[in-house]
Amino acid sequence: MNIFYSESIAENTAFFDSSESRHAVKSLRMQVGDSLLITDGLGNLFQGTMASKDGSTMTAKELKTIKKDPKPSPRLGLAFAPTKSADRFEMMVEKCVEIGVQDFYPFFCAHSERRKINEERLSKIILSAMKQSGRLYLPTAHPPLDFKKAIELCKEDAQLFIAYCGKEGLPQLNSSLLDEGEKKIIFIGPEGDFSPEEFEWATERGAIGISLGAYRLRTETAGIIGIHSLIWAGL
Repeated sequence: MNIFYSESIAENTAFFDSSESRHAVKSLRMQVGDSLLITDGLGNLFQGTMASKDGSTMTAKELKTIKKDPKPSPRLGLAFAPTKSADRFEMMVEKCVEIGVQDFYPFFCAHSERRKINEERLSKIILSAMKQSGRLYLPTAHPPLDFKKAIELCKEDAQLFIAYCGKEGLPQLNSSLLDEGEKKIIFIGPEGDFSPEEFEWATERGAIGISLGAYRLRTETAGIIGIHSLIWAGL
C-alpha cells in the first residue's frame, strides 16, 4: 500500500498538500472512505480513512498509530559535490535515503563542475524515496554551501570522514575509526576529486581521510559505497 506524507496532523486529522492529494485522487483514483497509510516523517506510521478530497487538498481521519520507529542512531549524513549531470547525483541521493541517510549536505569546491542545484526538486526526491522505502523519518536536505563552510558546519556535531583518491595509504572505513554514538558524515568530492589543499584543510580540522578502494569511483558510486561502508563498519 502507498504511504502518504502529512506534515500537518492535529486532532486526529491529517492534512495533505496538493502533491500528495493529486497523487491519491488523480493517479490512484482513491475515494472518500478508502483506507490509507500516513507518515508524519517523525517516525510514526498511521492508518486512516480519507475524509475529504478535491483536486488540490485531501484530509484523513480516524487515525490509528500502527508503527513507531526509533530515531536513527547515530544519525548518518552525506556531504557531496553535485555532479555535472543532475541525474547522477539525484540517483545517489535517492539510494542513500533508502540505505538510511538522514542528512544531505550539497557543497561546491575547487573542481566542481556544477554550481547550482534545484533544492525543491532534491527535497521531492528525498520525500519520494522515504515513502517508497518505508522509512518513517524524513531526511533533511541542507542548503548548498561552499566546501569550507560545509566542513565548519558539519564538524560542530559530527565525526567527519573525507574520501580521497590523491593520497596513498589512507585507511578504509572500519570500526576502529568510529567514535561511539556520534553523528557520522562522509564527504564525497566531485568528478575531479578534492584538491590536495582542500583535503589537507579538512583533515587539519578533524576530518578523517579514507580510501574507498584501489579503483576510482564515480561520485554517485562513491557516495553509495561510502555510506554502505559506514554502516558495515558498525553503525
